[in-house]
Amino acid sequence: GAIVLTIVVVVVVLVVVVPASSSGSDGSTTTTTAAPSASPTFSSNVAVLDFLSSRSPDGGAALQNPDSIQSRAFDWLSDPAFNPQLSATPDLVQRYVMAVFFFATNGTGWSASSNWMTSADSCTWFTSGTSSSVCDSDGLVQQLNLNRNNIMGTIPPELSLLSNQLTLFDVTFNRLTGILPTELGLLSKTEVFLLAGNNLNGTVPSALGQLSSLKQMYVDSNNLTGTMPTQICSLLNQSLQLLWGDCQEMNCTCCTRCCSDGSPCSQI
Repeated sequence: GAIVLTIVVVVVVLVVVVPASSSGSDGSTTTTTAAPSASPTFSSNVAVLDFLSSRSPDGGAALQNPDSIQSRAFDWLSDPAFNPQLSATPDLVQRYVMAVFFFATNGTGWSASSNWMTSADSCTWFTSGTSSSVCDSDGLVQQLNLNRNNIMGTIPPELSLLSNQLTLFDVTFNRLTGILPTELGLLSKTEVFLLAGNNLNGTVPSALGQLSSLKQMYVDSNNLTGTMPTQICSLLNQSLQLLWGDCQEMNCTCCTRCCSDGSPCSQI
């Protein structure tokens, strides 16, 4: 008998997932893509600690010390009454940095501190400035202005974590002491850097010469000594316009104004 050869053709259907598309009235095609996922929310305080430690100037060493101001700031940040949802965002970092600054400078003794260390948006925390908003459209704090506010203590190096956003730092005429952290040289967006009228000591770090956006820098009426670094003087050939210092206590041949205790600053 005849041999019937049956060929079984197996058809493999490949399913290709493509972005959804729709045709417009003019025949054009519009492609819809999925929105990017939100920043992940931390599942534990340990995850938050690891996140902040990886960004801290000291690698998180101070955060491990339960008596440090950094640890106090972390405890506040971890309190759901003030920060109910923590995710890997710049807002988390800026709230931590501002909390560190508050504890480092005796925030409870400030002349004014409304909304600081509350659950309120950090853009609404007290500022000595007159600007309508201290934040940009993304809610990032650009101005930290606390002049004449009875601030005492030291400037924490964690301020450098605001390097991609802080354009103004004004703590003039307060009671700050200690040295200027070299980490402040990381504030690449800072245009106005005002420290006059405090009790800061030591020398001006050469790292501040990295402030490539700097326009105004006042370090006068302090106890700073040594020589104004050439790295900072060189900025006068770039963006820097005003540089005030105590020329009698500190060698500053490039200062645009020289100041001395009890006398008005004079232009060079």
